[in-house]
Amino acid sequence: MQAANAGHKSVKTDTHSIGLNIELPFEQEANKYLDINKDFERFSNRLDTFMSLSDAVVVATGGVGTLLELFYAWQLVQVQHIFEIPIILYGEMWTTLMKWLREEVLTKKLIDKDDMHNLFHLSSAEKVVKFINKIHEDRSKMDHVCLSYIKYRVEWE
Repeated sequence: MQAANAGHKSVKTDTHSIGLNIELPFEQEANKYLDINKDFERFSNRLDTFMSLSDAVVVATGGVGTLLELFYAWQLVQVQHIFEIPIILYGEMWTTLMKWLREEVLTKKLIDKDDMHNLFHLSSAEKVVKFINKIHEDRSKMDHVCLSYIKYRVEWE
């Protein structure tokens, strides 16, 4: 998260850089690029807050915690606990996961094809930024916040 916060701070904006940290016996501590910092004792509380503040999720290379957050976000959208938001898998790391989801999980009907409609795999930061800007542009023209991202599938895959 430090890279995202540092990138945010490097651009002149009237928005805030927010950090939602989990209290762990190792690793996690707030970075110097935060305007707002909130600490959590439980992952579930942190993830619920994270999702309530998000209008897009960008998932970069990571470990178990990253996978947890990816699948939790996806599940919240799937069961309609939050409005549809794009979940963007950034980088080549996700190629095998996307292939596995399509070839194993989807073909065995463990998920529905519609469950895949808000997962996007993009290979470059430029494509991620362009995609998010397009979504924000389209959303600002709408009277409601819930979007169907099916129209983006052909353009962005």
